[in-house]
Amino acid sequence: MIHHSGFPDMLNLIQCPAFCVQDGVITHCNEDALKLLLQPGTPISQLLSAGIEDYQGFTEGFLFLTLCHGGQELPFSVSHTEAGDIFVMEQDSQELALRTMSLISSKFRSPLFEVMLNVNRLLPMLEGVNAPEAEGLAEQINRGLYQMHRMVCNMSDTFRYAEGTSGHKSYRDVVSITAELLEYISVLAGECSMKLEYSLPREQIPCLIDEDLLERALYNMISNAIKHSDPGSVIRVTLTRNGKKLYYSVTDQGHGIDWSSAGNVFRSYQREPGLESPLVGLGLGLALVRCAAMVHEGTVLIDSPEGFTTRVTMSISISHPKTATVRSPLPRVDYAGERDHGLLELSDVLPAHLYKPTK
Repeated sequence: MIHHSGFPDMLNLIQCPAFCVQDGVITHCNEDALKLLLQPGTPISQLLSAGIEDYQGFTEGFLFLTLCHGGQELPFSVSHTEAGDIFVMEQDSQELALRTMSLISSKFRSPLFEVMLNVNRLLPMLEGVNAPEAEGLAEQINRGLYQMHRMVCNMSDTFRYAEGTSGHKSYRDVVSITAELLEYISVLAGECSMKLEYSLPREQIPCLIDEDLLERALYNMISNAIKHSDPGSVIRVTLTRNGKKLYYSVTDQGHGIDWSSAGNVFRSYQREPGLESPLVGLGLGLALVRCAAMVHEGTVLIDSPEGFTTRVTMSISISHPKTATVRSPLPRVDYAGERDHGLLELSDVLPAHLYKPTK
């Protein structure tokens, strides 16, 4: 148990802005938080630019939300202790890593696309040749290229979304878009020997959204569930409405989360020391989910409800255009390079036979 008197010392061990909230009020701040002019005695409701309802209903797990302070939007993660809620600001040091990875990915993008183009020209030449082993190798090569393509896209786009320099919003019916996407994902999940069940509202819900980012966030939530579940498992996806908020939840019965390191789940490029499991990546999947929540004025919650191992819930605010324009005037560029989004986003979990090169 953490005693109140130990909070100042404990918070100062956190090398980024952190503070404790008890009964809705900030009670202790570390030195970095004080430098941001955060002060004990401040009601947390004054700082919550989005997600006040989600925070008030937060009882367990790990919550990502955005605070507004000094005219800036600041990303924080929240966890419970017996003596209060601990708010920890996402490390600013990630910006340099994200910027560096974005520059590196931009250098990889052109030669990778050139390789993918030439491979798709070359490998179909195997058609008609009685060489099943060569065809299998061709499929594995193509899947590997899709995986590299996905990593390059994630490395470049996470930085742009975090900086607010990317995005294309339009006024769409969220329910119909989600239904079409989940119908396709359910077919792909079957190729992984998984069953995807989903439940959606029956009415239309028009909303101003970044369709690509929302799609990629949902793909990543489901991909993580598949990756950490055994064949034959059931993954459940729900979209629900509560007032002016929509909630996407993905639950699984998989291997679960190591809650001792749960504070790192939203942070890009964070790995457990010495952990070389193929299930552990660069941390960009949930980073994109976090970006999607921020762009849509929402939150992300990770918890373990009864009957499931892990649940990831992303909320978004239902917003409407302030003018008569319902679509962004900016051209929408396909981040996948006109390739199948599902095969790209789920390339880490789908079997190789789905990646047969085409002419």
